[in-house]
Amino acid sequence: MIQRLLLLTKTRLQEGVRYSRVLRSVNAILLTIRGLLSLNPAVRLCWLCRAYVVAEHAFLWESIACAVNLTCQTRGERELDWRKTPNAAVYHRWQEIHPSVDRTAMPKAPRPDGEKGVLLSTFEYNWLLMLADPEAFRALCQAYNIVFSTSWSPTDYHVLAQALIIAPGVTFWVQPCNLRERAKIEAFHPRLKVLETMPCDWLNPEFFPQKPFAERDIDLLMVSNWAPFKRHWALFNALRDLPASLRVVCIGQPDTGRTLDDIRRLQRLMGAPQEIEFLERLPIEQVSALQCRAKVGVILSLWEGCCVAAAEALMAGSPLAMCENAHVGPLAYISEDTGVRLSRVPKAAEIARALKEAPQRHPRAFAEGRLSYLVSTASLNEVLRVHELAAGRPWTQDLVPICWRPHPKIASAADNERMASAYAALHHQFPKVFPSDLQEISQR
Repeated sequence: MIQRLLLLTKTRLQEGVRYSRVLRSVNAILLTIRGLLSLNPAVRLCWLCRAYVVAEHAFLWESIACAVNLTCQTRGERELDWRKTPNAAVYHRWQEIHPSVDRTAMPKAPRPDGEKGVLLSTFEYNWLLMLADPEAFRALCQAYNIVFSTSWSPTDYHVLAQALIIAPGVTFWVQPCNLRERAKIEAFHPRLKVLETMPCDWLNPEFFPQKPFAERDIDLLMVSNWAPFKRHWALFNALRDLPASLRVVCIGQPDTGRTLDDIRRLQRLMGAPQEIEFLERLPIEQVSALQCRAKVGVILSLWEGCCVAAAEALMAGSPLAMCENAHVGPLAYISEDTGVRLSRVPKAAEIARALKEAPQRHPRAFAEGRLSYLVSTASLNEVLRVHELAAGRPWTQDLVPICWRPHPKIASAADNERMASAYAALHHQFPKVFPSDLQEISQR
């Protein structure tokens, strides 16, 4: 009991500091001052971009963005190279772990008469890899519209700044992990255009065959890696006061040094009486099948990216329980029809209510209209079509549909086969940037 109370107290204090928007903005002010005092322009840009990342209040964005843009306008590309900044060590590690671009889809190839193709690249490390050769990146921008799909919120504004510096005059499209970050990205620079979709909005309904509620045999399903920010402790704390007969399943994998043994010890410490079924490193097909058997999906993180598992729960027809005011993209999709918003530290009564009311909710209907890859592809197609025509360039061919499984790929086998020559041409033109097997490795 004492250990449990000590853990609860310590964890809540740590989270209070880590997720405090006021403290983040205070840090932003200090980083801005540090940047403005830096004599090295590359270092100045780095600190200013870090300040922008943690700035949680809109009144700070304009002044920081102004300082960033002034630095970019008065200094050259070589002076602002990221290799000369405090971020260099982190970015070099990215390149060591990921030596070549992956998780990048091409829904449209370039066509005659200057008609641009489209590249959609997820994960900020891939953006950095594309920027490694500035001349090649400028040539790439001449042939393609580039969509930067973020992996976290807030995204890495320093990498975005590098893209803007290297390719002046080029418009880039950014897919945020949180719709609340749209205004922040747009305020950073006018050449960044933010999409209305998130990375979790590209699901194929066919991968989530529906089960009637009466046939769903899992009461609560949590799909989260074992990292501390996923807050398994909060689930176990609520389960402590719920019936031991509840069937609870947790699917995950090791992350940030936290293993399944750590999660099991956490359950014992928190006193959750249920015989929780822990499953690790499952293939995505098995994860989807389990999601379709769940009565309620549970995501309890307070801050992360778009958490695709949350959107998948809705497509699987499973009402979603998430913490209110969490900075997690799919929280925007929680309504009376789709799920329930829990307290920051969820109460057993809230979980019980979510289970009781689950049969009356209709998450699948919402998901098909908002999270389907066909809807998202059509949305992106229209945005890019209008932009290209306004720029005086042709648009004679639409995008082929792409979906996330678990990363972006061309949805149909026939389209995938037809696009093989376009991927080969991309590698031939930019052999140091895009590997010859990009089409294959991006779909793993």
